[in-house]
Amino acid sequence: MKKRLTFFAVIEVIILLFLCVALFRNGFILFLGGAIFFSWLSSRSHSRILGIICILFWVISIIHLLRSGYFWLSIAFPVIVALVYFRHHRTSETSYEAHSSYNQREKILAENQVDDNELIDLADLHYHPEGNNLSIRKSAGNTKIVVPEDVEVVLSIKVRVGVVKVFDQMTEINDVNLHYFTPEYESAKRRVAINIKVDSGNVELVRG
Repeated sequence: MKKRLTFFAVIEVIILLFLCVALFRNGFILFLGGAIFFSWLSSRSHSRILGIICILFWVISIIHLLRSGYFWLSIAFPVIVALVYFRHHRTSETSYEAHSSYNQREKILAENQVDDNELIDLADLHYHPEGNNLSIRKSAGNTKIVVPEDVEVVLSIKVRVGVVKVFDQMTEINDVNLHYFTPEYESAKRRVAINIKVDSGNVELVRG
């Protein structure tokens, strides 16, 4: 992500350089200098004529600026990049990308509400720099998730009837609505957001 931002920043700098060259060629610098000069004179002398001349120079300067295609490109480019980035970032937070052997199993659980007992080892996941999302929904059945020592997690667990155990740190029983995250989640290279909804069944997370 940092490399991409650097690449986009370099392109923006190049666009601004072309803008400066174009403004220098179309006389913008000359009119801008005149506008600043007459602004200074009119502020000192309070002359109405100088004030009118100052306004004319400013108007001509703005017209020259707005006529440059590089000016609009320098504004449009970062706006487009920002829209693409936030759209991609939002999508990556709300969807689980299928790069593991558990993808099909999770899809079945989410769509068909299969009653089943599950053992999921997160060591088999393909981890992305922006993080992974894992979503599990089912009406009944126990779920055990093995989390490697170097993987950080953020949890959202809802269980109507059952026991929830998290890393031997907490245990809750029945009508559980639990939110939990490990301390190093934001800075971790391998991390996963886990969302679990179970009507009836136990949920356990262990390190392994």
